[in-house]
Amino acid sequence: MANPKHLRWAHDGKNTDGSAFGSAEFGGWEIEVNGEPNFSVPAGWETDGQYEVELASIDAFQASGTYTVRMRVVGKNGIASVWSNPTTFVIDVREPTAPFGLAVA
Repeated sequence: MANPKHLRWAHDGKNTDGSAFGSAEFGGWEIEVNGEPNFSVPAGWETDGQYEVELASIDAFQASGTYTVRMRVVGKNGIASVWSNPTTFVIDVREPTAPFGLAVA
């Protein structure tokens, strides 16, 4: 996908043993960008398990390039989930050339 606007994901509100994981346990979201981990994602806990942030709100996505990302959730206790499966997308930011032939007659 080229020039996406949003990062979307879901969480089932569970620990790996099937017990509940919710806002009381939630510490934050982390994203790995092109193999570099530990970028914080500006999103809280949602009771419906559906999440979305604008890519523009994450500094790592300001330049043109191909990005591969994975995410994980971190508990308040500091224990993190395993990384999600990766997804890849392209950001193509092009700057137009300047006008020319400007004249006053």
